Amino acid sequence: EKTKREAEEAKDQTDKEAFEISITTKSETDKNRKTKNIKQILYKGEVKLLIMPPVDSKNLKELEDGLRNTKGLKLLLIGGTSDGGIQIVVSALKPIPILNALKETPQVKDAVGKDDAIYISLN
Repeated sequence: EKTKREAEEAKDQTDKEAFEISITTKSETDKNRKTKNIKQILYKGEVKLLIMPPVDSKNLKELEDGLRNTKGLKLLLIGGTSDGGIQIVVSALKPIPILNALKETPQVKDAVGKDDAIYISLN
């Protein structure tokens, strides 16, 4: 029984594991062309996206469309929350930087990864 529980916990950890990588980029504005590190968290498996109220329906629809069209990402569930927000569950088929991609999306004002979810405020 203990072994079975440990195996399930290991599977859950693997499914929701986030990998942290560093990418080195050249800064065009820096005269010395120094490199800087940008940390990205790669998500794999099921990820909850929690849209905080107020929710603008136009921005939400555009975000949903963008998620549907993201290569390697599958939209599993969209539903309401008790506080008037929206919960979207996606599945990342391979490790992808969902949080960074969301922050670059025009509909998203802010996105923060915490625990096993990403909290999003829409414009």
